[in-house]
Amino acid sequence: MARFRGNRRVNENVEETVKGVQSITSLISMSPRSNNTSATTRNMEVIKFIMMIIPLLAVAVIYLIPTSAPKYSAYAPQSHKVRKVSVETGSISKPGPKSNSSSAVVEKIEDENCEIVTPVFANRTPTALASYPGSGNTLTRVLIEALTGIWTGSTHGNDKMLGKQIRSVGNPADDRLTENVVVVKTHQPGKIGVLRWKTATRAIIIIRDPLNAIPSACNAKWEIHSQTLMHSEQTPVEKWTHWRDLHFDNQLAMWRKIITFWPDRIKDPQKRLVVIYEDLVDQKKGPLIAEEIMTFLGHGIIPSAKVPCIWRKVVKGSAKKIHRPRRYTPSYLNEQLDALIGNLTEIYESELISDPNIYRAISLYIKNAGM
Repeated sequence: MARFRGNRRVNENVEETVKGVQSITSLISMSPRSNNTSATTRNMEVIKFIMMIIPLLAVAVIYLIPTSAPKYSAYAPQSHKVRKVSVETGSISKPGPKSNSSSAVVEKIEDENCEIVTPVFANRTPTALASYPGSGNTLTRVLIEALTGIWTGSTHGNDKMLGKQIRSVGNPADDRLTENVVVVKTHQPGKIGVLRWKTATRAIIIIRDPLNAIPSACNAKWEIHSQTLMHSEQTPVEKWTHWRDLHFDNQLAMWRKIITFWPDRIKDPQKRLVVIYEDLVDQKKGPLIAEEIMTFLGHGIIPSAKVPCIWRKVVKGSAKKIHRPRRYTPSYLNEQLDALIGNLTEIYESELISDPNIYRAISLYIKNAGM
């Protein structure tokens, strides 16, 4: 409105200027040359009038002559700036410096072209997601929920937390829910060797190097004991050493039980899938493992071309909170390493295990323990 009012004032000023010029012309043309007194009076009036309209002419010039346009407006697209969406938070970060290579930008755009939707509950074939604690079960649950669009369940959970956990994208709940989910997290048969949940007719078995899985299980117990946010802290080194020496033999037995129990229970190789954790988090192998998981479950909502994008968002991006920060590398006593190698060798030489992925993983773990 101020702009329109200014234009109206300019038009009125121009009209007054035109009238003033016309008045000057008429005064000069009407003045008789013989009457000096009258001429002088009229001349003074003309000069006074001219002095009055000069400011009006200046204002008219300022408003009527256009100013130079800016180089680009605040709303003009600026092709050298790239909006990057933070995968962790979904917030928009500041544009970075211009790069000579477009490869990083292309990869980022590709990542932004896949979407992780909020899962739903659905009636599915009971499938176990079995692992020793600390083997990446929660990470795999987040990935499966992103690939299938269906919630995952769990056979265990803290009694004090039952009914109080809020499911959200990237945050599966341990709430003992085993129905209407795509897979059910389980660490059974556990220490007591008893399978309490017996409904599963299929299984995804996750195995991880016990050198890393056992300390990760210790971290989870430490977080529960200290009431720390899960997957956020590494056990203090002195606490880890104490726990390791008290529980190493039992934990190694539990790890071994998972590896041998589930392939024996689900004998049909078409109804079980062995996932090696080290493959799942590998930059090259990970997306292929993710697609294999989705194919095995048969309920994917993601086109195959988008699976690598989903894998990056979950394993390397939005689920980064699942990976605890490491302040030290957990150590073992020599006799503990010898016991580990002995157990692994027995599994490797056993005729009970026929899955090639298990053999490949055990061979790698024996090598790692002997270094």
